[in-house]
Amino acid sequence: MANKKHTDLYEKIRKFQEQLIVHRPSQKDMIGEIQMMHFRVRPISGEVSQLNFKNPEFIDALWSLGKLDEFFREELPRVRKSEHGLFMQFVNNLRYDLQLKLNTARLVKQPFPSSDDDNPMLFEMEIVKQITKKVH
Repeated sequence: MANKKHTDLYEKIRKFQEQLIVHRPSQKDMIGEIQMMHFRVRPISGEVSQLNFKNPEFIDALWSLGKLDEFFREELPRVRKSEHGLFMQFVNNLRYDLQLKLNTARLVKQPFPSSDDDNPMLFEMEIVKQITKKVH
């Protein structure tokens, strides 16, 4: 029976990874889904008006993070207590990888004028997902 428990969790994780890799929607569909995920971008520092938020790497990483959040919220209540550690480790590792991908996306639209060509344009922003409570 213990093997069956792990198989169920591994199967859920495998199906989720397959969704992220094999069954990817088009960039246009990803943008539509991201809008429905209620992400909010808040500039903290730097000139964010010069950024290209339609960069395919950025869209891909943000969509994947949104899907990971949906998977986590949907599956966590179903995961057995004995498997919580394994589930959390998987989610945290994937979230870390996707955040790195998000951080390395090239968002600058064009070469940004700078007084020092050795210093790239720096900016900082916060991306949050608004959670709406479902009313039954």
